[in-house]
Amino acid sequence: MTDPHARRRPRGRGGRSVSREPGPGLFRDIVLAPDRERIPEARPVISLGGGEDREFEREVRKRIREELRLRRRGLELGRVAELEPEGLLPKRPRRSRREVIELERWVSARPIFVPEGASRVRGALVSEDLPALHAALLEPSGLRALLEQRASRLGPAWSIEPSDEAVLFDPERDLARIRVAREEADGERVEVWVKTGRLSLAKDDRSLRVRVFFGIEGDDDASADPLRHAAVREFAERILPGARSLAGATELWQRIERLAGRPVQPAAHIAYWNAPNGGARFHHDAFPEESGPTRQLGVLYAQLTGRTLWLALSIEELAARVREFVGWIREGEMPWLREQLGEAWGAIHRATERRAPTLAALAEPNCGLFAPFLDGPEFTAFLVDAGHALLLRPGDALLLPNHGLDRTAMHSVFCASKEPGYALSVAIRG
Repeated sequence: MTDPHARRRPRGRGGRSVSREPGPGLFRDIVLAPDRERIPEARPVISLGGGEDREFEREVRKRIREELRLRRRGLELGRVAELEPEGLLPKRPRRSRREVIELERWVSARPIFVPEGASRVRGALVSEDLPALHAALLEPSGLRALLEQRASRLGPAWSIEPSDEAVLFDPERDLARIRVAREEADGERVEVWVKTGRLSLAKDDRSLRVRVFFGIEGDDDASADPLRHAAVREFAERILPGARSLAGATELWQRIERLAGRPVQPAAHIAYWNAPNGGARFHHDAFPEESGPTRQLGVLYAQLTGRTLWLALSIEELAARVREFVGWIREGEMPWLREQLGEAWGAIHRATERRAPTLAALAEPNCGLFAPFLDGPEFTAFLVDAGHALLLRPGDALLLPNHGLDRTAMHSVFCASKEPGYALSVAIRG
């Protein structure tokens, strides 16, 4: 792996013809590194820093498709370039081989990119004024207004509680939470809830999410209750823009069922607006343990407007990269970062001496003791150059497999648009 703090800065963007093979030097060392990840169907992404390697700049200018600034919650995390893939990636394999590779990635909990996998869902958004809806939902009163406006879509079986929840799960970020109920034919009431909340407390981050679920937030997140999951699915598909169309994306769901080896259903719906300066820090979607007839097998993320840049890899891969990165620090690289880590360095050093403690820490909320550097500019550039970055455009889908805390997809998200982009995230349950 290339020295993680070797930073480069291209001096221009170009539409020059692309040679079939990259030239020698730093550029080749990065993009053709034997251990660089190559996410199938995704264009290569590399980091841009402050080096003066003219040959590197020349190679980047030949191939650059787009340059992006990574900024999240007030932190500048560097710049990256998405490249045209000609000459940088192996020949696309035949369909049968692609299916084998995809299944291998599913089993190992590595991200699966499906370009234009949700393109048909975008047609369902034509009648939606998503910017206006986003602005309205940023106000605490916006959620109830949305439910009242769309009450006719729910039908007579559904009722909306007359008052908002008095106690919010996350009072700093949550904006509103409302209970709704569906009356069954036998008279039983099935309750679910919907809430709005900010993704961060950063003043200029207008990122927002709308989550639909049931029960006690946190405690019941891993519940397998089929009746309430069905109620969540029905309610979300009637209220969230594009949710019903996503559920009807037959080809995409058949692909997921082939990978899962069983019938699956969308569940635990979340609508996102990732806004400039927003996104999500490294996390996973696994649960400590699950019981019942079904379990969460992963997450389907559909980018419907705007764009997001992702760092996505299995927890095993992330553990290996963390240990490699810490090894660089141990050998004297990035002395400023070791100084910044202060007293935490000792625990980080010890945890990365063995694989198991590294995995255990990454599975903790906010990635445990690795949080001080995991979402920083140095490690971000390191992962980008290791091949774990990809750019999602409108209509693209991303599968994040999940087989438990020790085999799940880890991911970090950045807004890559000038305006907030709308997306749907649904659990894959089967």
